[in-house]
Amino acid sequence: MSGGLIFDGIHSSTFHVMVKSIKPLRAPIINRFLSIPNRDGAYLEGANLDVLAFSIEIGIKAESPIHLHDLKRQIAYWLRPRKEPVPLIFDEDPVHMYYGVPDGAADLERLFRFGKGSFTILVPDSHSHGQENTQIINDPIGSNVYDVIVNHGTADSYPLFRATILEPITLLDIISPDAYIRLGEPVDLEKEVPFVKEERLLWHQCNNLTGWSTASFVDGGVVAGTMVSDSTKFQASGYGTGTAWHGPAIKTSVPNGPLADFRVDALVGLQNGKGDLVGRVEVYLLDDANKAIAKMALKDTSSSIAAIAGEMRIGDNTINHFLISEYGDARESWNNFYGMLRISRIGKKWTAYIAKIDSKTGKHHTRRTVTFLDEDSIFNKQVSQIAVHVGQLGTRKAAAASIYDIKAFRINQPTDVQIPYIADAGDVIEIDHKEKEIRVNGESRNDIKEFGGSFFPFGVGETQLAVNPPSAATVEAIWRDKWV
Repeated sequence: MSGGLIFDGIHSSTFHVMVKSIKPLRAPIINRFLSIPNRDGAYLEGANLDVLAFSIEIGIKAESPIHLHDLKRQIAYWLRPRKEPVPLIFDEDPVHMYYGVPDGAADLERLFRFGKGSFTILVPDSHSHGQENTQIINDPIGSNVYDVIVNHGTADSYPLFRATILEPITLLDIISPDAYIRLGEPVDLEKEVPFVKEERLLWHQCNNLTGWSTASFVDGGVVAGTMVSDSTKFQASGYGTGTAWHGPAIKTSVPNGPLADFRVDALVGLQNGKGDLVGRVEVYLLDDANKAIAKMALKDTSSSIAAIAGEMRIGDNTINHFLISEYGDARESWNNFYGMLRISRIGKKWTAYIAKIDSKTGKHHTRRTVTFLDEDSIFNKQVSQIAVHVGQLGTRKAAAASIYDIKAFRINQPTDVQIPYIADAGDVIEIDHKEKEIRVNGESRNDIKEFGGSFFPFGVGETQLAVNPPSAATVEAIWRDKWV
């Protein structure tokens, strides 16, 4: 045996393993036939590639029988079930990457006795992929733009387009010779005007305390201690003392308020460790009399396990309705949280949103969205102020609670001649043709996709691309060459 492989980022040599793989030329073809009664043969309706299977034989150079058993346990974990395919690269063919999962029962009997065995890895998409390519296809500022991309593989490859917006836009088109995708809609200059639907009135990046003052209350406890900024976030330099919840709370006014229809976004963190930390982070929406209109919060109150609950409440501590009061899909879903809390109201409709954010990609995940119709207009007060609070419970060791960013928007309703902007300067739009998802600043926004547009692939060879409007964004294409 000779050679090796990398599976899920770990090389087989880590386990003193030598590899012999049986690599088919390609995945099997599955032909689809339609049989017609009283006719010979059948009609060919189409064909697809089946799952690609790699049968892999391994041999282990162990130092002793005890070492062999230790390696066996490590290999068993290496070949554990996966929720989604992971990268697979063979030493003999490092240019091509597959995405696979272990399948079936590894032949561990021979592995235990003789240091030999075998296992199977299945590749669901039946293709191999090259290294990631990135190419700017539209750049109003620069001059090095190549609007023709080349897929050097032998199969279609679905790209991701990343557009950094340079000016407010109502429309973004990316067009290939065979297809297009459109976000938003164009403006007919004779009949229509662009329109700011979500008018940002407050954006505080929590880099200083200018404009903030001490808040007058927090739910279930007392305002104590001191809030500080380290130039990137608000956090407590001290929580003060108290037998229940206690900690600093500060507030600021919303410029040009109060707000009837609004959206408030808070980027927050709560690092609750592995079970020994307790704490909370809260954002209050207040009227001009310092009464709570709504609250967004994360808290861990468990004494021996890590378990963050999200709370999205409208009303005050007495008369209220909880849109969200849960741990997410599982008790640990929102642990060690960094992400978005959002609440909005348009007319009588309230919407609450909680999502973790991947710190590397900015993509929102582990999300929850809940709506509520306040038919009796019980919760109709207007927002004038926003308060933030981080808290410690009694003398329990406090989880690290932070507030990174606060935004408040007035939501305006368009007339028949107004076309809303879909993005502003500085926003980043990702159009993921593989996942069939539109993301604005990491948040899923398929609602801005035009119905007639489609998610399209790069075919084999050259693809000519165009962007409309060409002055609106720097756009790069990201893809991998793909082989059958």
